[in-house]
Amino acid sequence: MMTQPLPITSTTLLSHDAHRQADDFCQQHRNIQKAEQVYLNTLAIYAVYDYLRDRGVNPNFDQSDSWDPIFRNCLNIADLMVPAYGRLECRPLRTGDRHLIIPPETRDDRLSYIAVELDDALEQATLLGFITPAVVKSTQREAIALTHLHPIEELQSYLEEAEIKAEGRRQKAEEPTPNPSQEGDRSCLTPQLHNSVTPQLSFQNPKSKIQNSSNSPETHLKTWFTGQIDDAWQTLDKLLGIQSLALQTRSVPKADATSPPALASSGYSEMPGERLSRGKLIDLPSKTEPTALVVQIFPIESSEVLISVKLCPVGTHTHLHSDLDVQIRDDTGETVIQAQTRNTKMIDIEFSAEVGDRFSVAVRLDDSEHVEHFTV
Repeated sequence: MMTQPLPITSTTLLSHDAHRQADDFCQQHRNIQKAEQVYLNTLAIYAVYDYLRDRGVNPNFDQSDSWDPIFRNCLNIADLMVPAYGRLECRPLRTGDRHLIIPPETRDDRLSYIAVELDDALEQATLLGFITPAVVKSTQREAIALTHLHPIEELQSYLEEAEIKAEGRRQKAEEPTPNPSQEGDRSCLTPQLHNSVTPQLSFQNPKSKIQNSSNSPETHLKTWFTGQIDDAWQTLDKLLGIQSLALQTRSVPKADATSPPALASSGYSEMPGERLSRGKLIDLPSKTEPTALVVQIFPIESSEVLISVKLCPVGTHTHLHSDLDVQIRDDTGETVIQAQTRNTKMIDIEFSAEVGDRFSVAVRLDDSEHVEHFTV
């Protein structure tokens, strides 16, 4: 009698570091269900991390959205960034589960979805296999049967093939277009609603005035790094219930140990390589669920600063109000990036700007508008 061969899996012991990091993350959440979700997600990420490291692949925790406290608070994500390839989603299962749960917020921007089975004692993890984005997009269900799994031993060759295809797309995108200077190119800056994008904005005439449409004073971002922060901008533990003050900043890669000269003279050299976060509740006269505007900044190269603008629900709410319109405007008041909520848990917009640039963030609902103005 012939038997069906068992699928090849990979089992690894969950390290002390994995449990320590999972415990640190889950302690930031007062809700027990959310804390458990974060704990299991973190263990699954570590299991995939160790598997890839053993095979000569170097993932990066700090570039993963799951290492950002705001993303963890608002979304059910377990991504792991592999710089040479892309973003992997590491989904935890418990013993006996027959389906892999794919949360809606993870259906985009993922190279694959890896099924990680955690034993009852949380001492070891078994990588059962992976599901491709094509399978995820072909179904509207969050629960996908494990029969769709590819063997885990095929993961590395799959990643290498995907990287080759991505390189081909990048080369094609770099080919000159007939009218590269057309103003319509700005439409390419439309952000995804729960994954970050990093467009380079062009701010003209940085010394010109923005026409204020709210009573909020202009915020000078470089003073945040010297501790000069207006009381209206709160830490994330006060605003969102993210309790770890140590995670108000997030490490980012640095080219070297010193800040570039332009940044050193501009006031951005006090905390090189760190992302500083602050937020405030936004006030719209229209009836709406409580909403937080979070701004994160960190210096990058030369006189350039990376800025992340996030819109998050607060309290017991899990989604943003429908039909919220978020605009990033340059110093002339022109909208250069725009996003609108639908069934959206969070908006995240990333862009770079130069020291001295001015921009504004406008949040609109019906006839109401809240605008915050910033100088980089």
